[in-house]
Amino acid sequence: MGGYYTANEAFFQIVLLAYNLLNWFKRLCAPAHLKRANLQRLRQRLFVAPSQLVRPGGVPTLRIALSYAPTLPIFSKSCGASAT
Repeated sequence: MGGYYTANEAFFQIVLLAYNLLNWFKRLCAPAHLKRANLQRLRQRLFVAPSQLVRPGGVPTLRIALSYAPTLPIFSKSCGASAT
């Protein structure tokens, strides 16, 4: 029965780490209007993008759809890149 307790404790620690990472990301990286956003909203605004991974000249490149372009500056600012 002790194995269940250990597994539950490990699961709890992983969930706690994910929660803390999300909050630190929001505090340090997210634009002002997304600092109070929940996980679903952050995922929709920053991480779910219609894109295609291509390798021109053997270099992995992520091509983001033009329809996603209005939110590209938000993503670039959050990642520390310049939006061009």
